[in-house]
Amino acid sequence: MNEPLINLLVGLVAVLVGYLFGSIPTGVLIGKIFFHQDPREIGSKNSGGTNIARSFGRKFGFLVIALDMLKILAPVFLVWALCLFTPLQSFMSWGVQVGHTTIGGAKVFYWAAGLAAAVGHCWPVFTGFRGGKAVAVFMGINCLTSWLQFILSGFAYIFLAKKTKFISLTSIIVSLSATLISWVLFLLMAVTNFDFQLFTWSFGAFPFPEYGFEFALMDTVISVILIIRHSSNIKRLKEGTESKNPFAMEK
Repeated sequence: MNEPLINLLVGLVAVLVGYLFGSIPTGVLIGKIFFHQDPREIGSKNSGGTNIARSFGRKFGFLVIALDMLKILAPVFLVWALCLFTPLQSFMSWGVQVGHTTIGGAKVFYWAAGLAAAVGHCWPVFTGFRGGKAVAVFMGINCLTSWLQFILSGFAYIFLAKKTKFISLTSIIVSLSATLISWVLFLLMAVTNFDFQLFTWSFGAFPFPEYGFEFALMDTVISVILIIRHSSNIKRLKEGTESKNPFAMEK
């Protein structure tokens, strides 16, 4: 069989599956099902968890965030399983050796699915390409694949959100720091023999999506998208008119 063609087809399927999963408009669905309102028409006119919390209450905001975090993982694991546990595995052995790690193979496809899901979340085909700002999907792809990122990024998010009072500023800072961590892990993988799968939720005990150059690159692109999507928030932060954290507990 034509190996490049097979890889091309797998790549196209990965991107399509990722984009369609990411396009599931969880915030819009929650708003219309429970409140008969489109969150994109009220508040900050965004379908993400922050605007849902401001418009419909904290518990619904948390629900949307949880669903958005999970929806980015579904295509990643589907493509991962497709590449590693079907006959397609025989076509996934290509790559370039960089120190002690390899760039290429199945990792390209399942992390590409994750990136496509983030794009779908921000520009969903099902709701006129008006979606969220990539925060929940970014946290989902990081915290739900690695306990190390869960601890570092998750607790940093909670701390900064409480300290700064601004979800937008917190999201930007944490996305940049998590991306930096992913690049540091890749560089360490290239120069050491340490099993970095120990930092994933598999703890190295069973097969799991692998970190590496592909993950770091995906994180970088999603971070750029996240910052671009927060351009209006950045402007309001500079002007001193940005809204405070809607998840803060009332005193």
